[in-house]
Amino acid sequence: MEKKSIINQFIYLDIIKISKQSNVSVKEIKALFAKADTNYLKLYLEQKNEEIYKEIRRT
Repeated sequence: MEKKSIINQFIYLDIIKISKQSNVSVKEIKALFAKADTNYLKLYLEQKNEEIYKEIRRT
């Protein structure tokens, strides 16, 4: 297996873990990977993170 491929798999796993921690559905994760846009992914996860913090502050 190519070294770059292994690194990419770890990156995907990290993104999935972060997404699941942020309550992102599997459907949404698939859509994020389909876009293959790292800038969009970053903005999307930042938005989800902000939603979580707002929810925490409300409780």
